[in-house]
Amino acid sequence: MHGFENIHLINISLKELFSRIRPKRIRQFVSSFELTKRETDRSLDPVIRVQRIARRLADHYRISVSAVIVTFRSNMSEPGRVELSPESEFFVELHTEHRHALAPTVAILAHEVAHIFLYRAGISLRPTFHNEVLTDTTAVFLGCGPAILNAASQTTTTAGNVITTRTRKFGYLSVDEFGYVQAKREAFFGLPRTKTIVGGFSSLGYLRGRNRFRHEQRAQPFRAPGPLLRVSTALGLSKRLESDHQDRITFACPFCSQALRVPRSQKKISIHCPTCEETLMCYT
Repeated sequence: MHGFENIHLINISLKELFSRIRPKRIRQFVSSFELTKRETDRSLDPVIRVQRIARRLADHYRISVSAVIVTFRSNMSEPGRVELSPESEFFVELHTEHRHALAPTVAILAHEVAHIFLYRAGISLRPTFHNEVLTDTTAVFLGCGPAILNAASQTTTTAGNVITTRTRKFGYLSVDEFGYVQAKREAFFGLPRTKTIVGGFSSLGYLRGRNRFRHEQRAQPFRAPGPLLRVSTALGLSKRLESDHQDRITFACPFCSQALRVPRSQKKISIHCPTCEETLMCYT
């Protein structure tokens, strides 16, 4: 539920996303996905409601489809799955237990419709788990992070002297990793801190992920080196930067993980990343 075991895969996923889809197109996803009253009307039949949510998600991902057809099944081992095909109709199946649960339904559909987006774009990773991390990462970075995090929950029950804590989330990333990708999204799009993530468990994951990313932003070469850092660098004790030549250093772009090689200048310089097209201010 917590931790950052998949950070490397997340960064591989973002690099693949930026490499295959130009940054100009990605920047069209500055708005986060939000439901309207039309999709949250609980008087609707659950099937009709999920069909509307799936359609709204397809529109959010800017997928041109004739229909996203959603059905419920009870004999599934996973919360949801999607059938991918060259046709303009896509079929999504959700586990029956989520029939009346709005937040889990939105989180699961955000992931499944992201599969359609990646399929249409011809983007995938192998093996399967790596592709699922790619799908989660894409869903969050393109604006569905709050919807996915808000479906995570932690409940505590007491029976006599026994206290039982149950945690639940949807997707293949930990809640902290979802928060980490959300923080990267905010920085890339220049967005303020997200305020639509509710609930202690979800908020904690978001804050942990955000703190992890902010820590990376405060490391070399993205902050001016103080006296101690200058000494450790001079003595070869700093591991943040890799020197591939005496007068050049290599480091990863904080957004797309593209390897960047720049001259060692001992001053603040502006660097343009060719993959995500971000301009980075660095101390080299």
